[in-house]
Amino acid sequence: MDREEKSSSIFHYHTVKPFDKETLIDYASKTSTIGVIEEHTKSGGLGEMIGYLLLKRGLEGTKFKTLAIPDIYPDSYGTQNSTLDKYNINTRGILTFLQEK
Repeated sequence: MDREEKSSSIFHYHTVKPFDKETLIDYASKTSTIGVIEEHTKSGGLGEMIGYLLLKRGLEGTKFKTLAIPDIYPDSYGTQNSTLDKYNINTRGILTFLQEK
């Protein structure tokens, strides 16, 4: 991996309610990209909620992307880690996600 200097912030939301909208909007107005990584399906998850909030607040110029479980019927079962590995929500997948333009 090439080394580039980048700055980032991490917000940890263990639940979606209550949701601190103002902190997110304040941060979003000062950055060019927001990436959401979640252990949930893309549909109806935190990423969808944040994307809607950005549009509602007029921040559609902020690049927005999500890494989440696809909105599909699960065809396999296992541990939490095996499910996350299947959808690349692991260390390697997160690093790749963060490097994507």
